[in-house]
Amino acid sequence: MADRRAIDGPPDVIIIGGGHNALVCAAYLAAGKRRVVVLEARNDLGGMAGTGQVLEGFKGPLTAHLLHGFSAEVVKELRLSRHGFKLSPHKLPTVVLDPDGRNLVLTGEPKHDAQALAIVSNNDAANYQRFMDRLNAHATALRPLFESTPPAQAGAAPATQLGALEKIAATLKPRQSQDLMRVAAMSIGDLLDDSFEHPTLKALFAIEALAGSPAGAYAPMTAFPLLLERASRGRGAISGYPEGGLGGLAEALRKAATDRGANIRTGSKVVKINVDQGRATSVDMANGERL
Repeated sequence: MADRRAIDGPPDVIIIGGGHNALVCAAYLAAGKRRVVVLEARNDLGGMAGTGQVLEGFKGPLTAHLLHGFSAEVVKELRLSRHGFKLSPHKLPTVVLDPDGRNLVLTGEPKHDAQALAIVSNNDAANYQRFMDRLNAHATALRPLFESTPPAQAGAAPATQLGALEKIAATLKPRQSQDLMRVAAMSIGDLLDDSFEHPTLKALFAIEALAGSPAGAYAPMTAFPLLLERASRGRGAISGYPEGGLGGLAEALRKAATDRGANIRTGSKVVKINVDQGRATSVDMANGERL
């Protein structure tokens, strides 16, 4: 299905896939007067940020359930509120199930969480806030990474990232600098074993660090994603549960992109990208169309 409000003429940009990142790019490119076509193989947009029927009569998240670290600047510039984007006012606690029935229910309120943790471990209850303060201090130091321009060449990325981390560490007090570099190289399993004793609490932070990764808990450098995840929650970031699920965000982005002239086509599977002298020139569709 194509949107009829698109700018006429051959496209300047073809975006394959209609996930939330693709829709943000389409909206900005279209606002810059580029002729943009988004090709999504499925009949719905959003990718992993989609909402669909999970049971008869019930809709829910198909993959991601939480909007996390989304740019407030993007929300403002694309006027997503005008297009129906709205966060639910309800604050849901984090629940960690325990095989012995001593489930953790954490709300983010320090006094409540300390009492909840004391049920499973007095030592962990005492250490929890110190651990959070340590994470947050490192996350604050890492936040400039999210505001910097990515490397232009993929091959230079690891060296560039390491150099950026070293520059950040050089601005910190020696003790924090040493701890940041130490934690960044650790496995999440070792970090949590050093910090807590109860496996349920360790599981909470481990899943936060390892979500979407094939690595095991004791693989090197698996603690670093936890720091980056915390850094993404900082200044200018939005987290919460959109009304309508993550699909509500995708729909608002679709409206923002099409209002700016982007052509969004669902049910449009790309089977081949044609390249001439290192430059993408066209794509072939499953229906035989070349664009």
